[in-house]
Amino acid sequence: GAKRRAGERVGEMPFGWTLGTDGKLVPVAAEQEVIARIEALRADGMSYRAIAQVLTDAGIITKKGVSSWTHTTIRSILQRQAAVAA
Repeated sequence: GAKRRAGERVGEMPFGWTLGTDGKLVPVAAEQEVIARIEALRADGMSYRAIAQVLTDAGIITKKGVSSWTHTTIRSILQRQAAVAA
């Protein structure tokens, strides 16, 4: 929608981002590093489930504050990154 195109938040805050004082999305460095790692593992041919296990084993915390990752979370992060890059 128009809000998303304007860089404004729509729905749940996406992993890798936080809300700036102006209401626009601002990258979160630590989470952006995790996204880069996810993209690299995926580029190596790793499955969503395998990537989720790597992050869980590494003790990395999700946006919801838990250290257990799911394949659906990995897939949605990668889909969002593809949409942002488009």
